[in-house]
Amino acid sequence: MVINVISSTKGGGAELLFQLLNESIRDAGCFQFKSLVFCDSYKSASKQDIVLGSFLKSPLHIIRIRRHVKEALRSSAEKVVVHAHLTWPFIYVALATLGLNNVSLIFTEHSTSNRRRKVRLLRFIDRFFYERYDKVICISNGVKRSLAEWLGKSKAKKLLVIENGSRAFRVSKRASLKGRRLKIVSVGSLSHQKNFEVGIRAVASVKGEVEKYLIVGEGPERERLEALTSELELEDVVEFLGWLDDVEPYFHKADIQLIPSRREGFGLVAVEGMSTGLPIVASKVEGLNEVLGVETKSVVLVDEIESPEAWAKKILEVKSLILKEGAENLSKASRAQSEKFTINKMAEEYLELYKGLLKS
Repeated sequence: MVINVISSTKGGGAELLFQLLNESIRDAGCFQFKSLVFCDSYKSASKQDIVLGSFLKSPLHIIRIRRHVKEALRSSAEKVVVHAHLTWPFIYVALATLGLNNVSLIFTEHSTSNRRRKVRLLRFIDRFFYERYDKVICISNGVKRSLAEWLGKSKAKKLLVIENGSRAFRVSKRASLKGRRLKIVSVGSLSHQKNFEVGIRAVASVKGEVEKYLIVGEGPERERLEALTSELELEDVVEFLGWLDDVEPYFHKADIQLIPSRREGFGLVAVEGMSTGLPIVASKVEGLNEVLGVETKSVVLVDEIESPEAWAKKILEVKSLILKEGAENLSKASRAQSEKFTINKMAEEYLELYKGLLKS
């Protein structure tokens, strides 16, 4: 029996990974399976998900998870693997399974940093929770390096790298840029980490070159970013589309994908954008670099990630690159890089891990 646990199915890379793994496990048909979700909105859970409750920070989730794990132990002739995703499941699963035998725990770490790592005293508490897990899966080498440094060498032995797999969208045939302005897209949560403020300020610097800057996502900084857009008189250029389940059409509409993140464990939206053939301007940060490929000719990286001027310069550099190389040639480079990160490859590695733990 494999039990996947997550806060919500609505969101970014971790939530998509959860859904893709669920589909892969069902398609493989070689495991009994449950998925547990405690989410802010019941609407965000699928019919196959067991919803534990709508309040994310309820300690009652510990009791609920334990009940489901004990039921799985009674109904299964083999071990039970519990796979946690994101912070609250990470904590609750570790506590819910204390004292239970025949249970193996997995956690997938998606980030190169988090708020806990900014407080050194929390390191000892963090180590306790990570110690509860048999395997900690890091979605990139950058995530593994940063987590190993935080936990220390003795705890780093349980860290494994399984790179995220991504959906592959249809390659788009984009119109020539000659005689028209750029269309730019960004996808992600409207949060401090994603750094969309610098993207908006960069677009303001090259306003005459940009027809539209579409931002797909939702989050706590939306009101502030909308106020900034108004202040910079960009209401006719910058458009906030909110959270959308289907982002593919917006990649197809764009000429460039902008990823101004302060940190990224992997960068799933980068792979999705590249699968449509989009050239990318992105932050030069660990994790994201691995996905984009520093030598991919359709990718331009920005060192000074807090500088709108640096971003504006790189946006114009990519426009020149498109005009010089041709959108089709850059499209081939982006697509080829995206094909290194397939759902099948990721699913196979997770399924092998599950099998190994169930037999151990």
